[in-house]
Amino acid sequence: MNVIYHYTSQEKWKAIQDSGVLIPKSYPAARGEMYKKYINDLRSTAYTVGLSEPIPSGWMKYELMSWLMVWTKGEVLLEVPITDKDNTFIREHAEFSPRTFKQRFGTNLWEEIRRNPALFTHPRNQALFISYLKTSTPLNDYAGNFKAPEIWTPQETPVEIIKVIDMTHTIDSLANLS
Repeated sequence: MNVIYHYTSQEKWKAIQDSGVLIPKSYPAARGEMYKKYINDLRSTAYTVGLSEPIPSGWMKYELMSWLMVWTKGEVLLEVPITDKDNTFIREHAEFSPRTFKQRFGTNLWEEIRRNPALFTHPRNQALFISYLKTSTPLNDYAGNFKAPEIWTPQETPVEIIKVIDMTHTIDSLANLS
């Protein structure tokens, strides 16, 4: 794996261009200090998060793409070369997804948690989140076996090496998400 696909908003892309660099801003233990014990060999406090392809079938199957489009606005798709492979890791997002909640609990708890974050503290919800955290695998050890891979890289990436992907062909695929 040599690149990640990173969705962002027009506003954030403009800020990235103005600064000249894509700076990592996602935190791998964002839900709190108690989760850090489930992440092996964490080498940075902030990461850029991306996908293995523009519209991964696993992300569609596990109903993660619609959430990603809401979270990022999905207005700009960036192809970001991975320049720091030694400190990049991958997680299996299928472990913590709308489809997994429906399969295990018979209801879309994902959406309920999104609307009411206090529900996240329920033990069954935390168990799925911990399961997701435990899948953290260094990129160099990744065997390509995840259903919905999510790639985390701590690198700062100069805009000169970032490619903006024309999304006109992806708009129809993404428009069907709900």
